[in-house]
Amino acid sequence: MATGYTYVLDDRDDVSFTEFVWLCSRAFGARVMKRGDALDGDPPPPCVVGEYYVERHSSAAERLSELRRMSDDEIAVAAAEDYESSSRKWDELRAAEAGARARYLVMAESIRRWSPPTGDHAGLKRFMLEQIELGMPATVVESDRHSPRPVEVSPALWHSRAVLSATKDLALAVQLMAEESARVAKRNEWLDALRASLAEVE
Repeated sequence: MATGYTYVLDDRDDVSFTEFVWLCSRAFGARVMKRGDALDGDPPPPCVVGEYYVERHSSAAERLSELRRMSDDEIAVAAAEDYESSSRKWDELRAAEAGARARYLVMAESIRRWSPPTGDHAGLKRFMLEQIELGMPATVVESDRHSPRPVEVSPALWHSRAVLSATKDLALAVQLMAEESARVAKRNEWLDALRASLAEVE
């Protein structure tokens, strides 16, 4: 029975050794991440750094540059907007948690009042109560302990924290870019070695 790689041998009589090698290489090394693409026996182009890493680096660098160019007035406006936004999100999250917790409590009470029709159904009742207990949203006190309400700070402090955060983000982006570049170089070495071996065969 043909496989996803040998089907070409069933369909065609002109499959070259090189084409079959490139086709099967999709399951190994530098090409393993391409297994989901359409299968073909064409030599692949060189690997390149993914857009995610390029965009993350570019975005982090631009954010840090933007923060460093800010005037005092722009910093004051940005700090106020950030506080208002984070406070609004905090309030929305707490409201959503409270609503969900109320629904859990109502359901838990309904389960407790329910009488299973037979002894074989008792396990279902216990299971439902366990699920309610496991999924129960945190209380307001518990949530506040892990994620306290945002506190408004001075524009200068907001800016220094923002610059520090952006600096860390850029450093991480540089690190991730370097790691991805090393992986790309290794994949291309693998492909180059395979190309060279096939050139000798041809």
